Amino acid sequence: KKLFEPIPRIAEGISLAESKTVTSMMDNSDGLSISLYQLAEVNGCGFTIQADSLPVLPGLDPDLGLGPDLELALYSGGDFELLFTVAPERLDDAMDACELTIIGEVTPVAGEITLDKTREIERKGYRSL
Repeated sequence: KKLFEPIPRIAEGISLAESKTVTSMMDNSDGLSISLYQLAEVNGCGFTIQADSLPVLPGLDPDLGLGPDLELALYSGGDFELLFTVAPERLDDAMDACELTIIGEVTPVAGEITLDKTREIERKGYRSL
């Protein structure tokens, strides 16, 4: 249902903007991986993502390991959630602005996107024709 009837996160985006805590933001409708790479490009940074922090749909196997759940969380499109960065010292303020899930950290290595600091996340996601 979430795929076919996405809920735009307009209220959350406005609340975050008003909180002045967000340093960059976009939606991840083309997939988390490709969105992370796009965010890294425009900000000259990298990211490290924790596999066990990635949200998965109820009913999917919670053991992300290297299986299809991890592939789905990283590379499938249609999630329509907000992907944003917040300075660590402003995190509490951002959490007051809206419900959020922390999935990783910004790193200084431009364009490097890693999973659990050990392996690179492949740059792929939804591509329109």
